[in-house]
Amino acid sequence: MVRHIVFWQLKDELKQSDAQKVIDDLRESFTGLAGRIDGMTHIDFGVNYKEGAYDIALCCEFMSREAEAAYQDNPLHVAVKKKVQAAVKGRTAVDYEF
Repeated sequence: MVRHIVFWQLKDELKQSDAQKVIDDLRESFTGLAGRIDGMTHIDFGVNYKEGAYDIALCCEFMSREAEAAYQDNPLHVAVKKKVQAAVKGRTAVDYEF
């Protein structure tokens, strides 16, 4: 099993205007991948409610490294990544087996 965790910083201009709309859209887009990506067993999206370096987070679990790698190029995921790229200024990720 593989866990894929990503943290993002929203662009400053979003924090002052449409942040909630963007967050809601990203949450719906990511959670809409559940059951549609081969090898994905879990997906969860959340908003940081404390001060910190990152504003939103994603946690996914996959059956294998190969399943996680295939997810990266899956057209459904690529479409969501485009939305993310338009909304964020920073990203970090951790992938590990458990």
